[in-house]
Amino acid sequence: MQRHDRTRFIAFGILPLLNIVALLLYGLDLSTRGRGGAAASLPLLLGLAAGLVVVVLWAVIKRGHDRDWPAWRSLATCVGGIMFGPAVLLVAGYLAWVPSPAEPNHFGPPPPPAGLATWLAGGVVLVSPWAVLAVAAQLL
Repeated sequence: MQRHDRTRFIAFGILPLLNIVALLLYGLDLSTRGRGGAAASLPLLLGLAAGLVVVVLWAVIKRGHDRDWPAWRSLATCVGGIMFGPAVLLVAGYLAWVPSPAEPNHFGPPPPPAGLATWLAGGVVLVSPWAVLAVAAQLL
């Protein structure tokens, strides 16, 4: 399993985490003021947010592997941060700020530098839930 450096963690961890917050705030707005087809898309919105949670947990595990942490430690740190509310911001900030070690570890060699393809893939992960919601709002 390839390790994630800071750039990949920001693209596939931090940005989707912010997207989850935006989706849930939009869902709260729909549940309190939504009428018609917009409110009918609320289950889809929650499903998209759950899918992004999986993407964020995947990025946390891969970034933990970069720090030479086993998957259980990465997940325990993430879940512990979520349980203590704002502590998840400290965990995410730590993982986004600490540089990758230059030497290989148990999980492989250091990742190559991130390029344009990494940011484009991160943009797809960022935009695709909103595109799905826009289409669903028109169909429902």
